[in-house]
Amino acid sequence: MNISIIGPTGVGKGTQVDRVVVKYDLAPISIGELFKKNIKEQTGLGLLAKRYVSRGELVPDEVVDAMFEAWIRLIPATQGVVMDGFPRTLNQAEFLDTLFLELGRKINAVISLVVLRRKS
Repeated sequence: MNISIIGPTGVGKGTQVDRVVVKYDLAPISIGELFKKNIKEQTGLGLLAKRYVSRGELVPDEVVDAMFEAWIRLIPATQGVVMDGFPRTLNQAEFLDTLFLELGRKINAVISLVVLRRKS
């Protein structure tokens, strides 16, 4: 089973990912954590991402996609994954579809989290 949990910052994606990981024994991936890991390890992609992050800019889809692909290729196709905040853009979604087709995976569910604010 492969699940994507998407939504704005602070909506609780990480909390839901933690619950899904425990319930379904899936491998978790957070794009934010993937950025931090690559930046800390000073990988080529990490150094490239750091340039954008340090300027307060969004990391381009191509860099995000490459980091994700490097990670997912380490996970056996028989092991399901739960993605925290990926894909974020239409280009990333199209990339994910193509990559998963190549790897023999499919997305089983996309969970979009929203927070409804009560007017006072």
